[in-house]
Amino acid sequence: MNETTKADFSSFESKLSPCAFSCFNELLGNARERILRDGPQPIYEASLAEILETCGAEDAEAVAQSIRDILQCRVELKKAEYLYFLPFFASVAIEKGMIRYSLPQELHDALSAVTVSSPT
Repeated sequence: MNETTKADFSSFESKLSPCAFSCFNELLGNARERILRDGPQPIYEASLAEILETCGAEDAEAVAQSIRDILQCRVELKKAEYLYFLPFFASVAIEKGMIRYSLPQELHDALSAVTVSSPT
């Protein structure tokens, strides 16, 4: 049986500030790139300095607030005829200049087919 799993992140754009959505896109892109290149990882890392620069955040606290906002959103995951709602992060921490995060197991299968539009 060929079951397709599809993740929908469209609600993130409508619920997040431009800074938080940009941060989300960077973290999603980082995880997706690593999954496509190396397969699912237990922990993904992104440089806090790069996220600050890319997202236009003022400081680490602004990135932390963006992460708090991302934690309030839910991914819609469609698997066969079922629709699941789950958080983007299984865990997340900012430590020693790095953002370290893990994803729920259900997202790993779906991420190879995900595209997210950029904020306009």
